[in-house]
Amino acid sequence: AIVNTGVTLAATASFGTAVWAIMGPKSGEEFFTGYLVEQSLSVDNLLVFLILFEYFNVPQESQTRVLKWGIIGAMTMRAIMILLGLAVLESFRPVLLVFAGILIYGSPKIFSGE
Repeated sequence: AIVNTGVTLAATASFGTAVWAIMGPKSGEEFFTGYLVEQSLSVDNLLVFLILFEYFNVPQESQTRVLKWGIIGAMTMRAIMILLGLAVLESFRPVLLVFAGILIYGSPKIFSGE
């Protein structure tokens, strides 16, 4: 697992550095920011997987394979939802007004601590 993590981090750093060099600092920062956000969300998913493993009594030897496919599935579904959300926002500009209304309605409650 440690070797696999090291190889993954090295590949990510290499790719991010290439993005930075070829597409500029802004694109490089966006890549690394997106990577860190995805890793943070993956940690949350790991907790859910561990709870499910215990609940469904998944054998220890099968957990790595199940976890790998779970992570791939989560990343795939997240990408699909991001692309669908992007398509909706680009096609239906009034959706932005709905989101803006939610933010305007909710922000005083956040700042007042209610």
